Amino acid sequence: MENDQAKKLRNIASRLRKNRFEARKNKNIKRIAITSGKGGVGKSSFSLNLGLILSKMNKKVLLIDADINLGNIDILLGLVPQMTLRDIISNDQPLERILIKAPGGLTIMPASSGDLELLKKGSFVKDRIEKELAELELNYEYILIDTGAGIGEDVIDFALNSDEVIVVTTSEPTAFTDAYASIKTITSLKERTNISVVINMVSDEKEGKEIGEKLKIVASHYLQKNIEYKGYIRRDANVTNAIRNQTPFFLLNDRTPASRDLWQIAMDIIKSNKNSGENSDSETSMFRKILN
Repeated sequence: MENDQAKKLRNIASRLRKNRFEARKNKNIKRIAITSGKGGVGKSSFSLNLGLILSKMNKKVLLIDADINLGNIDILLGLVPQMTLRDIISNDQPLERILIKAPGGLTIMPASSGDLELLKKGSFVKDRIEKELAELELNYEYILIDTGAGIGEDVIDFALNSDEVIVVTTSEPTAFTDAYASIKTITSLKERTNISVVINMVSDEKEGKEIGEKLKIVASHYLQKNIEYKGYIRRDANVTNAIRNQTPFFLLNDRTPASRDLWQIAMDIIKSNKNSGENSDSETSMFRKILN
């Protein structure tokens, strides 16, 4: 019998090829899916603090907590969402009511367990939500999508419909193996996906580069895929303290090793965006593709 997961992933690829929607007005939106092969590698903390740093650089950023089952961006900020997507639907409220304003101007769309799946099952409100989501995109320069861990259907959906995928991993062998599995799955479904890797919780620059280069070599040899080593983030006690205090580490102290390392990654993202010009697949709203 055909493997259910493989069948689902092929269905995603088929749907991706068939999607055709109207041109989008703003062609300068950069959509970045941030994922990981496994949990516990600091992906959500990376996403949140990257969003804060880009906002600090005067960029308009929307951070979407797309981990349907284990979303925790609001927890890392110590915030309690006042409304969920289900509330919006039930009370006929505008979608923007769900958004949370974080310190520094960052806008966050918190996770709503099961709600995205509700929309994908052909709900009569799907068209309305789809339209509002597409309109929301136009207000931002960067849309960061903090996906769930692993290679589930929703994770792959967001990865395939973004301009870039950042895979966060660590030097642990299991994390490395799972990161490679994510890259392999994404590449098999959409070969031209721009994929980069960030090595988190390393002891120093040397360790980060060694792991990053090793992952690049493995991807090139076995997948014939060129991936980019985006950078490293050093192990930093301030990160642990920040999580305990429900305060992003960049806001707690913007001069710690982790903050400085992530600042460099953010600068590279902005530089790459300027050099690339218009995004190759920016004519279609990411949300329209995923909810279709």
